[in-house]
Amino acid sequence: MVSQTTEDSSLSVSLHPGVILAISDHYVRSAISLGVPLSSGTMKTNVTKAVSEGSRCRVLGCLLGIQNGRYIEISNCFELTQYRLSENEPCEDPTTKVDIAFLYSRKEQYKTIFPHLEIFGWYSTGNSVLPGDIAFHKFMTALTENPLFLCLDTEFSYIKGELPASLYACDVHFQDNKPELSLIPISFQVASSQVERISLEHVARTGIHDDSSASSALYSLHSVSSAVRMLLFRMKVLRRFLEMTREGTIPKNANILRELSSIHSQLASVGGKMFNLSKELEEDYNDTLIVSYLTGITKALYLLNQVVDKFQMSPEGAVGSSRHFRGAFL
Repeated sequence: MVSQTTEDSSLSVSLHPGVILAISDHYVRSAISLGVPLSSGTMKTNVTKAVSEGSRCRVLGCLLGIQNGRYIEISNCFELTQYRLSENEPCEDPTTKVDIAFLYSRKEQYKTIFPHLEIFGWYSTGNSVLPGDIAFHKFMTALTENPLFLCLDTEFSYIKGELPASLYACDVHFQDNKPELSLIPISFQVASSQVERISLEHVARTGIHDDSSASSALYSLHSVSSAVRMLLFRMKVLRRFLEMTREGTIPKNANILRELSSIHSQLASVGGKMFNLSKELEEDYNDTLIVSYLTGITKALYLLNQVVDKFQMSPEGAVGSSRHFRGAFL
């Protein structure tokens, strides 16, 4: 059972993008092993087949992270092994297919390597919560008191424009004097370190196209343009919120107003004489040129080394009269 109301609590959850990347990789490997189409053209022409096969290769795993009070940071995950009772049977009841022994073994292995990480829930793929997910969520309460459920939509995420992930928390209510568990969607934030951003940017650049003639600057400008459009959209939402609050259309929310005031103060400190856009662009341009020059020098040295190796392997390379030619390169 899934409740449509969003949980109003002080629980704050942050999700690292590496977790989303790991879940996507898990799904892609499972889909390829089952022969599920992954390309956008295939999914557009065979929508019904793609959706049905997508449920057949539904993947599961555990979420790892740390907790500080009401703040939970999900920074890692690991896969779970599933028994496939029937090749064409969808994974609607994950508890009957998960290798429990493998789960506990992998939990101990991660605890040895990352002693500060704890299990805080589980993940799966799909565009909705299935009835069998409630049973597995109850099982996860044996590993953590209040497990979280991360559902990643792998079917048509490129249409939505938002992060195709939903996070759920469990809620217990009584119906006919019997406790019943339901999943309530909760909000989360995406948090990443500088190392993660560099790695994900590299994956995005190499994964969009395999065309050596394409300019890397185009990909960078595209990502910046998308970020600016998203920032503009959210600024409009915040402006509309402030206008409705001033008009009395919606009640005042002190927490949101304090956060907006803090953001405004930070933006004010960035502006002024210290903020020189032309200087930043010039430094970025110079850094790009340096990287391009170093890349060219590296390629030239590699080709030069190949020439030297081929010359040494040739019959003329062993003749004493050719030593001057070898010395010119060495």
